[in-house]
Amino acid sequence: MKTSTSPFGTGATFGPDREVATVLEGQPHVVILGAGASRQTCLHGDANGHILPLMKDLIDVVDLAPILDEYEIRLDDEDFEAIYSRLAGQAQFDECRKALESKVHEYFSALRLPSHPTLYDHLVLSLRPRDVIATFNWDPLLVQAARRNARHADLPQFLFLHGNVAVGYCDDDKCNGPYPGRCPKCKKEYAPTRLLYPVRDKNYDSPFLRDEWHDLQDAMRQACLLAIFGYGAPETDGKAVSLFKNAWPDPKEQMAEWVELIDIESRDRLSERWDSFILSHHYDVTGEFYESRIARHPRRTSEAWAATHLYAKCEAGNLLPRDADFPDLWAWFARLKAVEDRSKQ
Repeated sequence: MKTSTSPFGTGATFGPDREVATVLEGQPHVVILGAGASRQTCLHGDANGHILPLMKDLIDVVDLAPILDEYEIRLDDEDFEAIYSRLAGQAQFDECRKALESKVHEYFSALRLPSHPTLYDHLVLSLRPRDVIATFNWDPLLVQAARRNARHADLPQFLFLHGNVAVGYCDDDKCNGPYPGRCPKCKKEYAPTRLLYPVRDKNYDSPFLRDEWHDLQDAMRQACLLAIFGYGAPETDGKAVSLFKNAWPDPKEQMAEWVELIDIESRDRLSERWDSFILSHHYDVTGEFYESRIARHPRRTSEAWAATHLYAKCEAGNLLPRDADFPDLWAWFARLKAVEDRSKQ
């Protein structure tokens, strides 16, 4: 990315006007989403007041207790991950597992974004096609945000690491798309992607998941920025974290890569959890998306990173208008997209 002449103009500050006007080919920004991201997007419930579950409260939110009671399954203060793991592989609980899976799929499929702009709308608009959003979440909210903003900006790539109720897959043509929907090649209806229910030995070898993880690892190997938003890396996700480590440079090999942790947990706990990904002080922690690098430098995150870490300029930022309605929000982002379109000519 670095050139002999600075692309960021004169002066010590990378200000908003210069930020909007500067478009570099750059390196990807990879964003990994956990359940905490969807919870923050609809903190008080979705369009119909339905709560976005976290793993620790999924049994209560989705009302799975009656099914567990019917099959006389003890809770023992366990969350859904632990209970499902305990049932996996035991033939006598096949019907119980099917009932749990059906109830979970039904609940998540019914979730809807509110009609006003949300955090996910801001997120998808704030990244570019070179960037990647990889989500562990089963809910359809990210897909809904992408659909209603797609005509107004060139959006990032989306990857679904544990399946998603709004994504289907064509096994014949090895492609995915909105579910329900049809494969653009063979015109057959997509099959739903099976949700990767939490078991201790998670299998990422199905064609759909294998492709998603392959694309994520490719992006992480090229990225200069990694954001981890609302993902707690539970013990049952040990294989996922191992795949991350295989793709993200070891701290000893890093140059200026930067990690951002967006989470309500304490800085000490987060930095300890992700220590093996971080070079020295090259990380930020914030409990609020709107204080993150993405919200402070929408569609110019790697440009701002390069201005600071390669050319020693101060970042003034160009905050997205979080309270704008959709027409004003799209108009605000149109200015950034216009510069991007001119840079391609």
